[in-house]
Amino acid sequence: MKDKELSVEDQMLAKDLSQFARQYDLEPIAAMLLPGLFRKASAETDVELLALSTRALGIKELGDYLADRARVLSETDAAKEIWAEYIQEGAA
Repeated sequence: MKDKELSVEDQMLAKDLSQFARQYDLEPIAAMLLPGLFRKASAETDVELLALSTRALGIKELGDYLADRARVLSETDAAKEIWAEYIQEGAA
C-alpha cells in the first residue's frame, strides 16, 4: 500500500517542527511528541497550528516554554512506552 502523501500544510508543519527540534536541541523522544504538543497548544490558545509553529521558532520565550514541555513529557512512562514501540517497529 502506498503511503499517504502529506498535504502542503502538513509538510510545512513537519519542516517547522524539525527545525524547532534542532533549534532547541531536543532528544528524539521529545521531538516525537511535538506534533501532539503543538496541536494541543493550538487548540487551547485558538492560534492556528502553522502560525503557532512559526511563532515558536521566532519568539524565544514561547519556544523555550514548548521545548521545556516536550522535555518534561518525554520523561513520562507513557512517552517512554510509545518510544519503545516506535524503536521496536523500526527494528522489525
